[in-house]
Amino acid sequence: MVSNNDLVTIAVPVYNVSEYLPRCIQSLLEQTYQKIEILLLDDGSTDESFEICRQYAQKDNRIHAIHKENEGVSATRNYGINKASGKYICFVDSDDYVEKDYIAALVEGTDERKMPFCGYVVDVCKTENIVSGKRLYGKSGVIDIKESLASIFHNGFLSVIWNKIYDVDFLRDNQILFDTDISLGEDLIFNIKYLQAGIDQFVCIDKALYHYQRSGIQSLDNKYREDFLEIQERIFDSLIHAAGEFNLPSEQRSIIYSDFMAALIVSIDNYYTFHRGCSAQDLNKRIERVCRSISGQEIISKVQGTGRWICKGRFWLIKHGLYKLDFGIRNILKKMLGL
Repeated sequence: MVSNNDLVTIAVPVYNVSEYLPRCIQSLLEQTYQKIEILLLDDGSTDESFEICRQYAQKDNRIHAIHKENEGVSATRNYGINKASGKYICFVDSDDYVEKDYIAALVEGTDERKMPFCGYVVDVCKTENIVSGKRLYGKSGVIDIKESLASIFHNGFLSVIWNKIYDVDFLRDNQILFDTDISLGEDLIFNIKYLQAGIDQFVCIDKALYHYQRSGIQSLDNKYREDFLEIQERIFDSLIHAAGEFNLPSEQRSIIYSDFMAALIVSIDNYYTFHRGCSAQDLNKRIERVCRSISGQEIISKVQGTGRWICKGRFWLIKHGLYKLDFGIRNILKKMLGL
């Protein structure tokens, strides 16, 4: 277990968030775990963000305000790893905020060959109000990776970094950094690298300690990405490789392949959403590419139970020119569920 004397670095990439930044910084200063350093890493902001960072640094010597040229969030987080003085490091996004016991709880769960993670709250900011949804895994304590990797991924706890704490020397010794060549899925790939370097177990802290801010229109596909499909294939290639390394049982692998197929279809959504006026021929090219990937990876045969029948049904729809029906059904379900 971590000692209360161990310094914890909190790396906060900052870029044009002057409206939200004070709330973020204040929540970090109010941590019950006091032995912290806060790296406010301004990534070339053009608003008042760095001035806010500088003012806070003048008031509290635990804060270091650093201004650098714009390189993107992954490069900025890597900069934080290199600059960290702490034994451990957490990453907090500058438009988010945390509960007072965020660091203390993560520190309590840290041990050799373990990855602690906590629950979180998604605050969806709509026109006149904020709708919050709490995300908890539903279990507490130590959980073997072999029994839970796919479930933790499926439930949204492995694809983010801000609900975890990392050993700085472990990161440096194993040369684990964020991939600066992609802007989607980099958190997940980072976490998989960390696990593969020698982690055996998760430690689940079943409290919602992090507040993730999301606008009403924000989502993983809120902008068109030409390489969306390739990114999804790369992400799941890493996940499937990890499943083999950890010798995951077939039911856990089934979850991964079911999510893989869903992600491939979302790549069609990403094109269709931003090209509503596209020709049927152009849309069909995207659909055919996805169908080849689904068939080539033999995804459906690796999904178990009722999930396989759902995958078969969806594959039949998109292969037979009924993708828009699949798209419409999912949108109706989302509205019914308030998503």
